[in-house]
This record gives sequence, C-alpha cells and structure tokens, in this order.
Amino acid sequence: MPTFQLTTTLPFTASQKATLAENITNIHCTLTGADRVAVQVIFRHLAPEDHYHGGLPTAAAVGTLIWVHTICKSGRTQEAKDRIMKDVLEMIAKEAGVEKRQILFYMQEIDIENTLQFFDELSLARRE
Repeated sequence: MPTFQLTTTLPFTASQKATLAENITNIHCTLTGADRVAVQVIFRHLAPEDHYHGGLPTAAAVGTLIWVHTICKSGRTQEAKDRIMKDVLEMIAKEAGVEKRQILFYMQEIDIENTLQFFDELSLARRE
C-alpha cells in the first residue's frame, strides 16, 4: 500500500488536501498501475515552534518546507521512481504555491513480503 506523508508548517485547507490527495493518487496509479484504493495520503501539520534546522526554527533557517515521505513496494525501476518523485514534487509545488526547492522528497522502498495489509490470508499463504 503506497503511503505518501506530507509534513509541513503550511496550513493546508481541506480543499487543498483533497486536491493534493487526488493528484498524488492519479500520478501514482497512472505510473504504476496500482489500485486507487491502495494509495494513502497522510497530512501532518507541524507548529512552527516544533521544527528546527541547525538549531534554529526552520522558517528562520531555510524557509518554509514540505517533506514528502513515501513508502512503496520495492522492485520498480529507477526511472519509474524518478518519474513518480518528479511528477508528485512538481504538482505539490504548483498546488501549494511553493518553489520546487522547498520540497524534500524521500522514497523508502519495502519488500512486499514484509507487509501485511488488511490481514490478507493469501499473502501469508504465499510466504509458506
């Protein structure tokens, strides 16, 4: 289940969150063929006083940032991963009204064998 977590001090509205979630889902599914219901997008808002860079509040040190931490299954080509990151990053920059350099994107891969989603008996049986 691909998970995209966006963490920022920006106060996204409910409408912005819905648009971002829809667009992230569209990009991921178009590029991977994943089932739409499998894609989850999580928004985490940080208070400005809860985030620091180099010992200074992030806004003072480097400005407003958006972190995108993605966990997805391993096995995709580097080209496919680069395309997902580029397309999602560019879309977020446009929708959030920030520069691309204000977005940090981390993609973490996980072996599908190390997941259990919705307690899938079939995935357990395939491992035995």
